[in-house]
Amino acid sequence: METNSESGRDDATFDASPFEDDAGDAVEAGEVVLRCQDVKKSFGQVEALRGVSLEVVAGEIVAIVGDNGAGKSTLATIISGALPPVEGHVEIAGRRMEGQGTKVIGELGVETIYQDLALAPDLTIAANLFLGREVLGHSWLTRRVGVLDKKSMAEQASTALAKVGWDGPSPSTKVSNLSGGQRQAVAVARAMIWATRAILMDEPTAALAARQIQKTNDIIRSAAQHNLGVVVITHDLPNMLTYAHRIVVMRRGAVVKQMRVDETSIAELVELMVSREGEQGTAA
Repeated sequence: METNSESGRDDATFDASPFEDDAGDAVEAGEVVLRCQDVKKSFGQVEALRGVSLEVVAGEIVAIVGDNGAGKSTLATIISGALPPVEGHVEIAGRRMEGQGTKVIGELGVETIYQDLALAPDLTIAANLFLGREVLGHSWLTRRVGVLDKKSMAEQASTALAKVGWDGPSPSTKVSNLSGGQRQAVAVARAMIWATRAILMDEPTAALAARQIQKTNDIIRSAAQHNLGVVVITHDLPNMLTYAHRIVVMRRGAVVKQMRVDETSIAELVELMVSREGEQGTAA
């Protein structure tokens, strides 16, 4: 049985438990897990991204903020592999991405959690965690006919959910029966199963109640504590200041400033987001 040496898991059957501490490539704290270099993207005459450069290290939570039209979602789509840049590149694990697509990005250990969470409501929690990566039975016959090892998936789902502090119903519960915050936890748990380097989250606290927002913040911190680089795209500035380590401010398709969270304030962030000064450059 062949194993993808870059992703550290079996791409054919996903037999190996993805929850082992030694699963996947070992990533050291502080190691650069994701880098964007001079990324540009245009849609017709509209410059969506004008040379964006940034990097994320293991164990770090980076918040990307900006007004509507700043280019945040376009950048996230390019990082996820769903959209190629016109110029520049994304680099993961020292490998330059050349339009390989979302599958390769995932195999290299970067998972994306979209705003709609991309969950199947009629399937169980466990089934959602393994959707598209189902574990087959161990016998020749069960593998031949495609019989799933549901017991193994349920056990491993419980382990994954424990990593995000899950206090909800059993993995056999349908997602349609979960609250918004619980669904967010399932989406993050799924990403944490397969991510070995970074997780990208698009507006993770949108439309959540205050208690659910706090729970989601805890989950974001948990992902970083498991040595993953976490990139959060958000409009919620007050909340973001409670969990992020570093902030990247974007405006009109460019990075205008990057700073540690303790070096700024909401007033400064708003000014940077709406000001027209320094439109032509980026600041570190």
